[in-house]
Amino acid sequence: MEWTLDKINQYITNGIEENLHLDYKGAHSLEKNDKKKDEISKDISAFANSDGGVIIFGIKEFDIKDKRHLPEKLDPIDGLEFNKEWLEDVINSRIAQNSQYNNNPYSNSRSTRKSSYICHRNPQK
Repeated sequence: MEWTLDKINQYITNGIEENLHLDYKGAHSLEKNDKKKDEISKDISAFANSDGGVIIFGIKEFDIKDKRHLPEKLDPIDGLEFNKEWLEDVINSRIAQNSQYNNNPYSNSRSTRKSSYICHRNPQK
């Protein structure tokens, strides 16, 4: 599956709710401390050890209780600080090598600063 900005915007526009195979993570989910790195790995591992699914880093969910699992808007990730290689290093250093995942970055502009979003997909077994 190829990820584009249009596809991501469709998830937001159509209000596609999180479910067993879809999870949204805002930019604040990616930080360079051990607690956040452990949370990233836990989320990836949970998908890898189940039927698989998609985790999209760079989408903020609503804060309103009734809409808590719905995508609100794009939440840009600093692609210079948190790039594809950084995410792969975090995952590979904390998860057994037999976990299958694909890490697909995409960007909404020519600049990577505050415009890159990382989509992470774990294939279904």
